[in-house]
Amino acid sequence: TAPAYAIDRQVRAFNPWPVAETRWQERQLRVWAAEPLPPAASGEPGQVVEANGAGIVVAAGEGALRLTRVQLAGRRAMTAAEFLNAHPLAGARFG
Repeated sequence: TAPAYAIDRQVRAFNPWPVAETRWQERQLRVWAAEPLPPAASGEPGQVVEANGAGIVVAAGEGALRLTRVQLAGRRAMTAAEFLNAHPLAGARFG
């Protein structure tokens, strides 16, 4: 529910340690890189509103956040495009 700019600052502050993270399908998802977007995206906080090669756009309390580099627990860090090749996120929710 936090604003996108605040989450972006947290992602940058927690890199390289302890690493910002969220939950997806009851699994840990680390967020290595993200960028805030203007408040044009609509959706409940945590809801994926767009997912393509440019990134995974997640609605925040204010605005949205584009995740560009993520990592599932026990896996290597990868770009959003690589992640989407193996994990479709239609209707997904983080948090």
